Amino acid sequence: MLSATQAQMEAATANDILVSPGRFIHHPMCPKAVAAATVSGTTVTIVHNPLSQVSSITRISTGRYTHTLATAMSSSNWAAYAMGDLSAIPLVDYASRTTTSIEVRFYNFAAAPADPGYIGFLAWGDR
Repeated sequence: MLSATQAQMEAATANDILVSPGRFIHHPMCPKAVAAATVSGTTVTIVHNPLSQVSSITRISTGRYTHTLATAMSSSNWAAYAMGDLSAIPLVDYASRTTTSIEVRFYNFAAAPADPGYIGFLAWGDR
């Protein structure tokens, strides 16, 4: 039985090689970090971190949060998706991004910075 190498998983072109569970993380479509957190006042509590790859989510100021990765990406060119509780925080944008962190900004319906009660976060990229 052939098992895909890290390079084969990152290339994502072979369709005749099996993937062992330990190699799946190297596929481009596999999130490298997944987390969910609750926000109460200025306290952020990570409640779900199945890959243990989000080391912290820190509130900077109203609506501004730094998400820090436990393992650095190979460059600052990686994709992130974040969401707040959609009933109150429908708008999200992204600011400074490094190989290990990204600033996420949340806004309410009036486009004013606002703190969500819940944060969902995913990151994709090469490590």
